[in-house]
Amino acid sequence: MPATIEIPTTRPGRTFTLSAFPDGSDTAALTSVPLTESGTRPGVYSFSNDTATGLHLLIAYDDTTPVWQSWAVLETSGVIVASETREAAILAQGLTSNGEVPIAASVRDTILNAIGTPLQSDDYVAPPTVETIRDAVWSAVTRTLTEIDIDQAAIAESIASTVSAALVGSALSSNDVQQLRYQLGLDGPASAPSSATPHLTLGLSTASLQQLLALKQIRVSVPTLIGNELNQPLVQGDNYSAALGSAIEFSRTDFPDIPSESTCRLIAQERDCPAPSSFVIDGTVAVASETKVLRFEATSAESMLWKPGRYEFQVDVTFPTGEVRSFVGPNAQLRVLARLDAA
Repeated sequence: MPATIEIPTTRPGRTFTLSAFPDGSDTAALTSVPLTESGTRPGVYSFSNDTATGLHLLIAYDDTTPVWQSWAVLETSGVIVASETREAAILAQGLTSNGEVPIAASVRDTILNAIGTPLQSDDYVAPPTVETIRDAVWSAVTRTLTEIDIDQAAIAESIASTVSAALVGSALSSNDVQQLRYQLGLDGPASAPSSATPHLTLGLSTASLQQLLALKQIRVSVPTLIGNELNQPLVQGDNYSAALGSAIEFSRTDFPDIPSESTCRLIAQERDCPAPSSFVIDGTVAVASETKVLRFEATSAESMLWKPGRYEFQVDVTFPTGEVRSFVGPNAQLRVLARLDAA
């Protein structure tokens, strides 16, 4: 008797078909399989399977439009309930009939050998108290710290060498480096450099001070999604590129691995406007597996064409098979600000 695969949804009273893709494959093992809705559980659809086995991605279609996906470890007998994620499907299939995680006999024996044979109640010895454990740990820590021989002079010299190398690499003059080493106390009791009065001034040139101040710049993260809105507004005429560290990026861990030759696109449309403006950015797949990352770039000339205002946007991935799935949205929000120097 073939297996029954059940797929819980929130879309009762619809007509759907289904395709099943083996994990990691772009070739469907099952295609255009009609889904039957349960007569007593609205929104729960099912189909029979007597051929495909193993972990599969299940994609349901309304005519030719994909409407949702789920995962299941297919069998050719019994009843299997699909899960929302790949990991949940694997875990659900590994559970025993009473909902417990099975442990192989070899694994159980290994655990028992490691912890010893379970004791009878007469052999039970109470574990040490919290206070006993605390005192033992504190004694071990203090003894270890006491036994550590720290060469403070060597550490100070290591810090001094590291800081000196960094300062020399910043194009400061040798006198500037000496002044900074003295002010930071990196040279111990060494006398002050004679070329300036370190206890009153660092003796740095204007150019050197500008270099030091430049090290305190505030760096703004690349635009990305927080909640349902882009974490910072886009500015008309700004450059958004990976080379400048300002590309627009989105990441997800709960999205299927993205095959090569897939494409992605950001589509934005202005909200609450009689004649809404829109723009499109074609992106690239920066990371295709694990934490998937999509990257979108725009030149200053391209972003200058974006009309200031509030937009709804979505990010879609088109797979090599032609199937499309939303990566972000479709109700995500972003703002475009006008440049102050815009004509």
